[in-house]
Amino acid sequence: MIRLPTSAVLTALTLAIVAAPLVASGPTRGATARTPAIVPAEVIRTRQAGLKEMGTAFKNTMDALRGSDPQIIMIQQSARTIKNDSVAIRGWFPAGSGPAPGLKTAAKPEIWTKPVEFRAAQDQLARAADGLQAAAAGGNVDAIRAAARALGGACKNCHDQFKVPEQH
Repeated sequence: MIRLPTSAVLTALTLAIVAAPLVASGPTRGATARTPAIVPAEVIRTRQAGLKEMGTAFKNTMDALRGSDPQIIMIQQSARTIKNDSVAIRGWFPAGSGPAPGLKTAAKPEIWTKPVEFRAAQDQLARAADGLQAAAAGGNVDAIRAAARALGGACKNCHDQFKVPEQH
């Protein structure tokens, strides 16, 4: 059996979620061939799975860097996952998938009310992911650590602006 990388599955799932209502029923009221209807709960689940995957890959990278002999291959695989997710994330926040009654999401409304700022945060994440992937490919542990710190900063920047803080 062929196993696809999780990020490839998430990208395919995202496309399926967005396209399925359009394909199954044609345009719905308020939707056209250009704006398919979305199912917010499904989009949120896909988004949360992708963000969890990216967070796990980042944690794996940081754990590896704390070890006495970091496994570069594992870091490279994690960096590739982060890079793929940093591109896919642009499709994880369509209009209509924000906070609403009955939907559990930590996404702040500012994602949709401040799209320019949110896109800038996504771009910062993508650049940091590129940097981590390049550093991992080079195999220099000090360069990987520096790139991982930059990636952590990009994550924090976005979380500070666009994620509801966790309640403890």
